[in-house]
Amino acid sequence: MSRWENFSAERGRLSSTWGAGDLLGAMQGVLTIDAIHEDGLLANVRERGAQLRRRLEDAIADGDVPGAVEVRGRGLMLAVEFDTKERRDAVLETAFRRGP
Repeated sequence: MSRWENFSAERGRLSSTWGAGDLLGAMQGVLTIDAIHEDGLLANVRERGAQLRRRLEDAIADGDVPGAVEVRGRGLMLAVEFDTKERRDAVLETAFRRGP
């Protein structure tokens, strides 16, 4: 959001992907990047991702997740591979039933 005078009189300028530029979109990007750096979001993602990976790998090693084979991914974007589609689907169904 911005004051009307900050917008170009050129019709369709805000929908331009390149060429004319988009001051509002650029500022949103800059402020987002600043927040990521200032709030230490990447370091937090690395720490929480490592913690989640350890807990998943420990649960698999302890046999708490039947059919789980491997944890892979990066940061908080992790996936668990299962030995069969049926076991995977059973885990998903249980997770959906339990909810957040």
